[in-house]
Amino acid sequence: MWRVDDGRIRELTAYGIKNARLTAMHNKAGDLLQEAERAKAEHRWSAFIRAARAAQGAEARAYPDVKGTQNDVVRGVVFFMAMLIPCAFFAERLVFAFSDIRKQIGGFFLFFFGVWVCLS
Repeated sequence: MWRVDDGRIRELTAYGIKNARLTAMHNKAGDLLQEAERAKAEHRWSAFIRAARAAQGAEARAYPDVKGTQNDVVRGVVFFMAMLIPCAFFAERLVFAFSDIRKQIGGFFLFFFGVWVCLS
């Protein structure tokens, strides 16, 4: 679970999306996993089990937040893309106001792809 969340958090961070509480929980789970590995190497089994279970609990609390953050990002992108269609239509009407349907479609796609490039 820690590795899955780590990959997802790195991907979100690469796009500038950060959640301090989520990162803190994830880092705590990572520290506990390292503690568990040290205890395992030293054959301190009760300390290993305690640290491993604590790490699992911390990461189990972080996992829904990672998933929720990713879902929120996808919903936001879908919302902006849905708003882009009427924006491109009205921008074409406002700027060019072509009477020929082929030119209207061309103007629409010009604005659509221009804003798409800016958003991406």
